[in-house]
Amino acid sequence: MRRALRARRNAIPLWRRLVLTRRIEAAVARLPQLRRGAAVGMYSHFGSEVPSTGLRALALRRGCRLYLPTISNFYQYTMEFRRDCGRPMPRNRMGIAEPKGTPILDIRQLDLVVIPMVGFDAAGYRIGNGAGYYDRMLGARTPERLRAAHASTAASAPPVPFWPRPLLVGVAFECQRLEHIEAAAHDVPLDAVITELGLRHARRE
Repeated sequence: MRRALRARRNAIPLWRRLVLTRRIEAAVARLPQLRRGAAVGMYSHFGSEVPSTGLRALALRRGCRLYLPTISNFYQYTMEFRRDCGRPMPRNRMGIAEPKGTPILDIRQLDLVVIPMVGFDAAGYRIGNGAGYYDRMLGARTPERLRAAHASTAASAPPVPFWPRPLLVGVAFECQRLEHIEAAAHDVPLDAVITELGLRHARRE
């Protein structure tokens, strides 16, 4: 499925990709979370993902504090968000640009996280690149995960807190849409998805 979805995305001609990207940027620009002083998590694109250069520039123009994901441990599939200070960034072993040596912000303190995707459905479930970095980082982001954590926690242990922030918005091209993704227990759904057709809130029971 990932190969097929990437092939769809790769098949978009460059001129068309630029047009679609501008539409996606216009939809992201309407998010109320992009405001002065807000802590915003973006991403560094690679391959045929929706280009992030314009999205990051938009956040900085709005006066947001911008953070980008950095893989902290390739063997444990862990990731953290570091401040983008506008300096040239080295690339990791996957070829993704990452800030180094800048302040780290707990993801629970972000107001908005814009997440790239390989595929997605109307319920907000996404197919990523397969390593599960975002799902591991988001942890108890949803009530379902909170209930599961409580069920597996000893009675004497402190409760696991539920944290509603940040707003999770996926960005992708419309050709990456799927009718249904069979979600696993560890999958953390998005709150909304933005494509060239605009923003759609996730529809879940």
